[in-house]
Amino acid sequence: MRFTFGYAGLPAGEAFDYINGMRRSLLSTDSEFVGFGMTKKEGLSAAHAKRFLTAFKDRLDAEFDKQSNFMGTCCAVIYRRCNDGRDAAFENHFFPAILPVPIDWQPGTGSREEQRVEEKALFDLLVRTTKRTRAILEVLHRELREQANTTPLLLPVRNFDSGLYRGWLQALQTEIAGAADEALAGAILATARNEFEAQYPRRRGGGHLLSFHDDREIEFRAPGVRRMHGRPWLADGHASEMCHLSGFRRLGAPFNAAFHYDAQKDSPRRLTAYFCQCHGDFEKMTGDPHLNIAPSDFTRV
Repeated sequence: MRFTFGYAGLPAGEAFDYINGMRRSLLSTDSEFVGFGMTKKEGLSAAHAKRFLTAFKDRLDAEFDKQSNFMGTCCAVIYRRCNDGRDAAFENHFFPAILPVPIDWQPGTGSREEQRVEEKALFDLLVRTTKRTRAILEVLHRELREQANTTPLLLPVRNFDSGLYRGWLQALQTEIAGAADEALAGAILATARNEFEAQYPRRRGGGHLLSFHDDREIEFRAPGVRRMHGRPWLADGHASEMCHLSGFRRLGAPFNAAFHYDAQKDSPRRLTAYFCQCHGDFEKMTGDPHLNIAPSDFTRV
């Protein structure tokens, strides 16, 4: 597994230039650097986030392994909190495909020598944060690779009708991003999963398999490895980069891009209910008898 780390919120000029110049020392040989200096006027804006999203999207074709259906890289954005009221919104631009990991650091305001000391402290902080972010991504990737049929992490955020799910996934993202090491990340994930399944236990629906059911009692049944199909394509026509990115990764970790759920109710009767695509409004859709819904919310008969 390879890694791509974005470094955001670093002041354009001396601080960003220093980190950019040190990137070979910052990263191991299995990792890539994506970084853009942030101007004071720009701040942690949608425009700053889009530069990273575009860079991640542009890498999709080269990173995708058609034999395994997995992306070959995990992705995270390590960003400097600016405490200007936009931190949460900045994180939300990457949800649910890329893991955002915040750090706290302030540039020096004294002499150039004092600023250099602060830049060195920033570099040391990024080294530590990058190392633990790798461990977090490895935990998430293991869950998505080995437990795809049973984990709630892959449920479609928009189409799984739940008053809990989106908030649960965002809370998990926030908590696991602060994990100090792999063991703690694993414990956080296990606890979150147990908490979700206490509210939405997997149970039998129209077949013999245990499945998640949303608040409409629609069953989201994972079809298993042998029946996976419907890999997303990298064509244009989507409203945002996230439509592409969320078809391949969840919280920064790759999952099998052919994975999808059979959404059904009272099978073998046809399912008719309101669903949406990865973008756009909800509309009435009819399955035959079910709908195929990917974790990205891409929906088809």
